[in-house]
Amino acid sequence: SGSDRMASLHTKEGVRLTTVAEHADWVWSCAHRPGANMVAVGAGDGTVAMYTLSFAPIYALHGERYAHRDLMTDVVVRHLPTLAVQLRLRCRHYIQRLALYGSTLAVKLANKVLVYELPPPLAAADGGDDEIPVAAPKPRHVLAGEHECDELFLIAGHLLLCLGRIVKLVTFQGDVAREGLLDAAVACAHVVGGPVGTEDVIVGLANGAVVQLFVDN
Repeated sequence: SGSDRMASLHTKEGVRLTTVAEHADWVWSCAHRPGANMVAVGAGDGTVAMYTLSFAPIYALHGERYAHRDLMTDVVVRHLPTLAVQLRLRCRHYIQRLALYGSTLAVKLANKVLVYELPPPLAAADGGDDEIPVAAPKPRHVLAGEHECDELFLIAGHLLLCLGRIVKLVTFQGDVAREGLLDAAVACAHVVGGPVGTEDVIVGLANGAVVQLFVDN
């Protein structure tokens, strides 16, 4: 707090996560409620407000791999049958979206998208949260820009970005290969897969329609 008329949430390393509150007057103080995700914010006009912080789970799943956001800035990749931790990626930025396809993982941050090539999965029978046997890889591709989207999906050579009714196919070099406009906003989608470059995606729309997309057409 105390930053103009705003109170914001940061990690202990100083990474900005989100704005908690904005007031008409200068924010003078804030206090965390012990044992709860709640913050009280006091402003110079005498206003005191209580805010509840809530973050939706961010995860991706494909085959026997399961990736999820941890501590808001890390990605943990697990072997799904055992839930053993395979590796941890410390992005040190607020993670907005994840997408997983085969051995490729896409991590969307505020101003870029990181694309990783994951090592072969280890089917450890008794792995635990503290077991991270594989060294974290470096990004294979870095796509600069916000790449705004409501949903992010990954196929063999492209990212699939859904924003309202707009669907974009973006290469790992950051170029828009194709763009389409659907009849309604995308509510959900599932990558079926297929031959490289002609993958099949099933998309559910907000108006109840279900459409089948082929990324090459």
